[in-house]
Amino acid sequence: MTAIREYLNKYKGSLKGKPIWLTPVVVCKDGFEMSVQESDIHYSGYGSVEVGFPSAKEVLLMPYAEQPEKPMKTVYGWVPVEVIDKVLKKHGGANVPFKTNPLKY
Repeated sequence: MTAIREYLNKYKGSLKGKPIWLTPVVVCKDGFEMSVQESDIHYSGYGSVEVGFPSAKEVLLMPYAEQPEKPMKTVYGWVPVEVIDKVLKKHGGANVPFKTNPLKY
């Protein structure tokens, strides 16, 4: 199982008072942040997820950017989970998510 799949399985729907499809923002150990979502209403599918509004430009995500000219203010559709795992590894892995503010962006 991939690291992002473990994160999604553990935290998706865990935010009190929020929709069950919502996953908390991923905060990496070096401070990099990104929204990673997977549901019928997101740009995701078998083996891929939607990434949104990363805290910094991440070159591994750029091929999937909806608006590449705005790398921190766009979504990245159908990003393979293997790419997300590379991003997580590059940034030191994911911390336990914030429970209070899943949509800081």
